Amino acid sequence: MPFEIHKSVGCRFAIILTTRCNNHCLYCHSMTNYEDFFNYDFVKQETLKNIPKDAVEIQITGGEPTIVPYFADLLKFLRQNYPRTKIKLQSNVRMLSIKTFFDKIKSCIDLIQTTFNSNKPEIFDELTRVKGSFQQVVNALKIIRETNLDIYFNILIFKQNYKHLKDTVKFLRTLFPDKHILLDYPIYLNEALKNKERIYVSLREIRPYVQESLIDDRVFVYNVTPCVFDEKFRTQVVKQGFIHDDRYVYPLPNCNSCVLKQNCNGYYRQNLLIFKNYSDFKVIK
Repeated sequence: MPFEIHKSVGCRFAIILTTRCNNHCLYCHSMTNYEDFFNYDFVKQETLKNIPKDAVEIQITGGEPTIVPYFADLLKFLRQNYPRTKIKLQSNVRMLSIKTFFDKIKSCIDLIQTTFNSNKPEIFDELTRVKGSFQQVVNALKIIRETNLDIYFNILIFKQNYKHLKDTVKFLRTLFPDKHILLDYPIYLNEALKNKERIYVSLREIRPYVQESLIDDRVFVYNVTPCVFDEKFRTQVVKQGFIHDDRYVYPLPNCNSCVLKQNCNGYYRQNLLIFKNYSDFKVIK
């Protein structure tokens, strides 16, 4: 569906505003659907019907939500109707490089989550499959930096970028010295699955490059089991907070006896089925 509302843990909600996107990423795991945008009045009605006034957080996501014609109006509607709720935008932020557009919406957002996969423009644009997307995003980040908006970054790990993860982290640090950065291992569905030969890199291969990229206590690893890394880095491996735990599986028969299990989500079931990379994991006694 090109529009849905999901409930997650702790009275948190996600509005999937569209499945359209202005990127065509090699690694996209969502099912892109180019149906018409839903009627704005319907979206408002469904929001009020499904999200209580005491919601802790509303995340606006997609696809790319900023390309929806009534996006700015919806943000104002949410701010008016949910004044005590944190409004989070998950976006590639390319549209936010248009300052007049950003100025319309900045007061209605508390937090932005975006993806920044490389400090090298040619690799960034190869992964998004949009020429010039790197410069657009950098321009947007410079605009965002001038506000008090909170922001954090995902760096998804691929064959194209894993050897210069540290450089990408350092580049982001020049713009945002104290914001959280998540080194994120992707799930192989849809476009990512179709392009797996082009983008896949194993956990074993990424290990030293991820470890050297953990340059401060605000850089974390996401969607990788802590057993993959040396002991001193395991505290920077963070556990998911999602309710949809059926996406994950513990990869080894004796994972239940691992001392790290309470801080481990397991590994993407989908990835294990495809790559059968059991040897990348170990049980810590």
